[in-house]
Amino acid sequence: MAAPANKRRVPTAIYQAATEVLADALGWKPKDIFYHWQQLAWLLEFESKWPRAVAEYTAFEYAKLIFDKRGQAAS
Repeated sequence: MAAPANKRRVPTAIYQAATEVLADALGWKPKDIFYHWQQLAWLLEFESKWPRAVAEYTAFEYAKLIFDKRGQAAS
């Protein structure tokens, strides 16, 4: 169900906390990772019409892939 017009949709607290933990582990600012996660989740939910839970989970997995560069060879 979509949020009413002109009303903010509150993100799931689990992912808000998870982005903070991820940011601390990777040395990023928590608000940076959270911002990108939120944008990805909204895109998947509203543009692709995915269920909210699936969109948020997938967006978090994408955020991990985007921000975690440990173990990758230098280019």
